[in-house]
Amino acid sequence: MLRSYIFRWPSLERRIILWGAVFPLAFDFKKFGEDGGVVIQSILVGLTLIFGGLYVLLEELSPRLTTHRSILLRVTIIWWIYLIISPLPVFISGVNIEHYLKVVLPFILFGLALLIMCSIERRNVDPFIVLNMLLWAVFFAVIWRVVYVVGIEGLSLDGIRWQILSPGIPYLIGFGITGIYLKERKTLSYSALLLGIGIAALSVTRSYIISLLFILAGLLIIEAQKRSLLSAIVLAAKIAFGGTLIIMIGAVVVSYFRPDTIFIWTSRMMGHTNTSGMDLTLITRLAELKGQWTALTQSATTVLIGNGIGADYQWDQDILAALPFDMVRNPEWFAGHSTWSYPFFSSGLIFGLIPPLIIISSVGYGCMLVMQRCADDLSAGEVMSFIISLAYLGQSFTSNLFSERYGALILGVVVGSMFIYGNRERKRIPL
Repeated sequence: MLRSYIFRWPSLERRIILWGAVFPLAFDFKKFGEDGGVVIQSILVGLTLIFGGLYVLLEELSPRLTTHRSILLRVTIIWWIYLIISPLPVFISGVNIEHYLKVVLPFILFGLALLIMCSIERRNVDPFIVLNMLLWAVFFAVIWRVVYVVGIEGLSLDGIRWQILSPGIPYLIGFGITGIYLKERKTLSYSALLLGIGIAALSVTRSYIISLLFILAGLLIIEAQKRSLLSAIVLAAKIAFGGTLIIMIGAVVVSYFRPDTIFIWTSRMMGHTNTSGMDLTLITRLAELKGQWTALTQSATTVLIGNGIGADYQWDQDILAALPFDMVRNPEWFAGHSTWSYPFFSSGLIFGLIPPLIIISSVGYGCMLVMQRCADDLSAGEVMSFIISLAYLGQSFTSNLFSERYGALILGVVVGSMFIYGNRERKRIPL
């Protein structure tokens, strides 16, 4: 007979501390064109570390309320070992310490989120409580990013693209689709979905299409397990119709703020290629990947331990030559555009496996959770964490999920939730 778990609520004091851990970085921002804002950014990070650390400390001093073995705890220990050894290649390769500290900070925040989720699991608290807190923080973060870019930085809506993209957008899209599918909190779900897709459309960023396809695949798996394959096909047709309707509404709204949006989307989808038909963005990503690979394989030492987090790398000029215009890139030191290649470049072929394996394992746990037991028993939190993890997985191929501070914190909560839910059976209780 399967054991079922009834989660508990944290105290009001603990919930306030959790808010202090997940909300400050919703105010995070990027300066464009000039340095500045370091003091404010440091305060935001400091508040997150203080409240997150305080929550972990208080929960660790409280009695343990679970008895099963924690997969998440093992994953967290492995992650912090990865962080502890990360200075080794930095000192060997002579990496700029300031660059190292800036690039490693999101990795540390991801580790903090894992520690928080370990405490959540230890005290038998439902991860859905943290996911719900994070939802409101992400709502604010997504809106704040647009306000900051347009209202404070003064960038024109006609020229902005990636600048308005908050790392919380996949979270909103995943939550919105989950709520609509489960028929729960419909108004909030539609608002989240429209806001997320609207800003993604305004930025003319195609990678969110991959996230939507991953989410669709996840929902079809759940529906097939819950009812039948035919039901999954019907669901796919409904999603296609509903998605088309939402896209049409979004196109009208976005075109009001930026009239050329539809034209830009059409050109990026149809004509964003060189003379041989190769996508221009793909060319730049391959040039970056080749540059990281060249740096990784320059010696036996770099193959084993990497070049160090924050190390410089040069995009491959031979691949960039395929572009229909001249493009010369100076050496880069930020975390790049791929979640999968940067860990190997920075940490070598052995320790570089850790970040990709943790992400893959968390999604794998979600798939096993859906496949191995009836989807009718799945809670809103389980479905939500699974779908959101797929949304971020879709983003991981064209952006590094560890490139932004708040994005890494969000990812840590989602990954931790997926390990918790995947590691134990759960009895649905009203929240």
